[in-house]
Amino acid sequence: MSGHRIKLALGLILMAPVVFATNVTWESTSPLHQVQVVELYTSQGCHSCPPADAWLAQFETKDPQFHQVLPLAFHVTYWDALGWRDPFGQKPFDLRQRALARSQGTGVYTPGVFVNGQEWRRWRTGRSPVGEASAPGQLSFKGKAGEHTVFHFEPSVLPNERLVLHTAFLLTPQSTPVPRGENKGKELKESFVVTSHRSFSMDCEEVCSATAKLVPPDDAGVLAAWVTTQDGKYLQATATYL
Repeated sequence: MSGHRIKLALGLILMAPVVFATNVTWESTSPLHQVQVVELYTSQGCHSCPPADAWLAQFETKDPQFHQVLPLAFHVTYWDALGWRDPFGQKPFDLRQRALARSQGTGVYTPGVFVNGQEWRRWRTGRSPVGEASAPGQLSFKGKAGEHTVFHFEPSVLPNERLVLHTAFLLTPQSTPVPRGENKGKELKESFVVTSHRSFSMDCEEVCSATAKLVPPDDAGVLAAWVTTQDGKYLQATATYL
């Protein structure tokens, strides 16, 4: 094969993932009742975290349409010095957990679970985080990778403060062999790992709305969105598999 053809073939191969990513479309609508946002703060460098990872993974089959729970696994970095650097860890997630803990006067530790922004330790008993039925409003989105995605939130009561839209891409289930650190020799299985988290202000009249240009990583499996008030009250959430 000539040098020109080799370069052309390589160029097509390199372009293929980008073309695939920008062809991804997504659409989701929440139920009328409130979906519980479950945030797990975890690390591959923490020996006590695998049971919490397994607990979060149950929602793959128990609630595959995200009609009750939006599970999010935020991997932190503050255990990386113990011999194994978590490839999913991000310092902004450390700061996010610290802010949640500071708002409630609790400590920072892993595994740490928050439900709608409130510390929730009952995961160890296997209990469901589904709360009392409430109807804060309906959240929906529709769009395409690399183009504008439109988000709408129709609140049951129009808020008198600005709302914040959060988006996150979650990985498909992962399996990672860990050769060092507290989980040395284990193969860790993890679900709903957050790779990116962004937030946007919503404009509210009768309906609250926001637009965002989102590009998923190649191995993204879920696009999630949730709405909070500026002071951190969780209102509604929805998500879809890609």
